[in-house]
Amino acid sequence: MAPPARPEIVIGLDVGKSSHWACVVTREGELLASKPVLNRENAIDGLYAQYPGALVVVDQVRNIGSLALSRARLAGMPRAYLPGLAAHGASRLFAGDAKTDERDAMVIAKTALGIPDALLPVADRPP
Repeated sequence: MAPPARPEIVIGLDVGKSSHWACVVTREGELLASKPVLNRENAIDGLYAQYPGALVVVDQVRNIGSLALSRARLAGMPRAYLPGLAAHGASRLFAGDAKTDERDAMVIAKTALGIPDALLPVADRPP
């Protein structure tokens, strides 16, 4: 499923082994949430249930990002990947230079909104 050009809501996930940092923003750039989410099905599903139809964007598609992507797929949500090089370049467009999970998730979400051409589609894999 290809991500929409201008989604209503984007969930940017800076993925990690035990938890992810989620930044949820609207098309207009309003911050709806910025919080850690455990890397467990029920926690991820709970986040997605709050924002049905949102575009889910991750910074890693394999291993630690795979559960977040597979749960989004099962929820029928569009998914995309922001490659590390694009995320690094985009991070220069935002205030601050500290590398934190919270800031990285914000960069992922806001880059998805402002520079959608930086995103790559996520290939569907058999369950």
